[in-house]
This record gives sequence, structure tokens and C-alpha cells, in this order.
Amino acid sequence: MTEQVRQPPPPAPSANDAGGSAAQAEPAAPSATVKALLGLVQATYRPGAVLTDAERARLRTTIEAMQAASTALHAYPLTNADEPDPIFAAFRAE
Repeated sequence: MTEQVRQPPPPAPSANDAGGSAAQAEPAAPSATVKALLGLVQATYRPGAVLTDAERARLRTTIEAMQAASTALHAYPLTNADEPDPIFAAFRAE
């Protein structure tokens, strides 16, 4: 039986690949998911407090990076039969 090795899907084109200067001039508006997560973080960890603009920007960047990583992981095709690759290291007493 031969085992097929699957390659990850090619990366999705980013806004920078489009070559538009308008995309670089103004950051994209946060998605509904990012807005909801920002509100959830503020309500959970700092109830009643107001985040500064710098804190909000840093938190938004972190959430967007996590969302991008999650999207990339979900794009990788897996079946229920796929297992993690075991790490084999032979022991050598020297």
C-alpha cells in the first residue's frame, strides 16, 4: 500500500498581492468577528474600563492574526483517518 503525502493548499492572495495603493493607505475595517471578540475581551477582562486607542489597536492586531491562523488551519484538508506524524528518535547510549 502506498501512502499519499498531501500538500497544503496554496496561500490565499492577500491585499498586498492585489497591488493597490488604496489598500495600503487605509487599514481594512474590522470584521464582525473581530468586533465581537474585542467586545468580549473588554467585557471579560476589563469590565467598566475603557481601553486606550493603543491597547485597542494592539488587541485588534492580535485577534486578526489569530483569526488568520485559524482560517489557514481550517483550509488544510483533513479526513477523520488522518493522524499526527509520530516523532521517532532512536536512543543511542554513547
